[in-house]
Amino acid sequence: MTGVIRAIPRRALAVAALAAALPAGAAAAAPPFAAGLPWPAVVTMTESPGAARIPVGPFGAGGVPLASAQGVVTARTWRVDAPGLSTAALIAPLAAALAADGYAPGFACAASACGGWDFRFALDLPPPPAMRIDILDYRFLSAARGAEAVALVVSRSDEAGFVHLIHVGTADSAPVVTAATKSPDAAPEVPVVLDGIRFAAGRADLPAEDAPSLTGLAAQLAADPTLRVTITGHTDSTGDPAANRALSTARAAAVRDRLLALSGVNPERIVAEGRGADEPRADNASAEGRAENRRVEVTRTPTPVQAP
Repeated sequence: MTGVIRAIPRRALAVAALAAALPAGAAAAAPPFAAGLPWPAVVTMTESPGAARIPVGPFGAGGVPLASAQGVVTARTWRVDAPGLSTAALIAPLAAALAADGYAPGFACAASACGGWDFRFALDLPPPPAMRIDILDYRFLSAARGAEAVALVVSRSDEAGFVHLIHVGTADSAPVVTAATKSPDAAPEVPVVLDGIRFAAGRADLPAEDAPSLTGLAAQLAADPTLRVTITGHTDSTGDPAANRALSTARAAAVRDRLLALSGVNPERIVAEGRGADEPRADNASAEGRAENRRVEVTRTPTPVQAP
């Protein structure tokens, strides 16, 4: 087999198992679900030579253990038109289809068992609105078949389900699999939309009932004293830009205040800011796009280095 395995001791067997499932000389095949999913869905796709980092275990003291599989990388992301579908119901038929297609299961986990926030940021995922991740409700699995490796992530929002599939294959040789870890301090600062937070037009008052995304983030802040976040408010482009900036700042501050009340953490760990309509996710020309742009995001911020 071509490939180099450099495994940290606690994950050596997991990485070796993934590597062993990727022998040299197998021909490339079509990525899984090339014909689509079992539900109505909109798909986006990229394909290029390169490498994909595939988790082989949950987040731990050393970060998230990753295997890097090199070859032709195809990434597909589906927005599934099934708002009532749970993540368990999303992933179950996909896992069964992979098994029926000859893929050997690898590592699998769900949300907190994966490592919650830290595991999510070890994943290479497209940003919203293409892919949304509920920190409390996502699932991951990896699998391999011959010279191919796949990583599958599913999550959901109030409006839709989301599926992201990475497929790595090569026609000439096996992927080169190496072990690595990703520490929480190296996590990219990727914003996550706080789903379920709704404001009345022109208002910054939060509803009395807390959204699950908000209570879940408060619980993570309370459980992890090193976690620091920035709350960012966004608006659509309707109205005066200065007023939009002020409104987005007030909404972010309202979310920060609620998080502080729910978690009881040091206020210095949560920062609020507003960007107005400066960073749209979608086209403001449509009602759907404007709705997508009216959002509150949370971004993990680096833990300050303590002076010796």
